[in-house]
Order: sequence, then C-alpha cells, then structure tokens
Amino acid sequence: RYWSVAEQLKATQPDDVQVLEALADKNVQNKNPEGQALAIRYLEDAIFRGAKNPADFEELAKLLVAASRQSDAVSVLRQGIQFAPYDAELYRLSITTYFALKKMQDACEVAAKGKQRFPQDDAIRALMNRCDAASVGVSK
Repeated sequence: RYWSVAEQLKATQPDDVQVLEALADKNVQNKNPEGQALAIRYLEDAIFRGAKNPADFEELAKLLVAASRQSDAVSVLRQGIQFAPYDAELYRLSITTYFALKKMQDACEVAAKGKQRFPQDDAIRALMNRCDAASVGVSK
C-alpha cells in the first residue's frame, strides 16, 4: 500500500520528500540495475529537496558504492554526518568508503571523530585500530 500511494502521489507531488523516499524504497526492492539507478535518482532528489533522515544518506551511499561511485558516496556521507552527527552508521560507512578509495588519512580522521563520539562502538574502534596499525607501519 505504501508504495502504491507513493506511485499515485508521484504525479501530483513529485517534489515531496516523503514521496521520493517511498519511491526510492520501492525501487531498491527491485534488486536490479534499473531499480538501483532509479532509487539513486529518487534519493538524490529527496536530499536535494531537504531530506535529513540519516537512513536516506546511508541508503544512497550504499547504492552509490554498489554502482562504483565511491567518491559520490563519500560526499553524501559527509553531508549526512553534517545533518546527523550522532549517527554511527554514517561514520562507519564513510570510513570504509575512504579505505576503499585508499584515502587513509581521510578514513583515519573520520575514524578518530567517530571513536570520540562513539567510544562504545566496536566497529568504529576496529576501524580506528586499522588506522593505528597503518600509522605504525608507515613510521617504521
């Protein structure tokens, strides 16, 4: 029902953030390249129009990474962290995406901020340990 209402509202409220989020969700479920591309477009549009839900930034970043658009994903994650600085998943995704891009310094800067904000988060601590190990290797 949720998706069918979104499809109906698409004609009359194409700029509504909630409609765009619902359309993105519907297309993510298709699990095919066309659906993923549409989901990216809808989420980009939702964020452009003011969406501030951390889940939108997370989903868009994951879709962009899957589409081999890591640099775009990093930009989305940076923006998401700005709007939702206490969402640990945004930090985790940002750190791992920077690692994938081989941008160790950027990854480690985000990891340090994440460790400071989320000292109880095992995943962020593990990513920070990866930074510590890399810096030890560099200094030897």
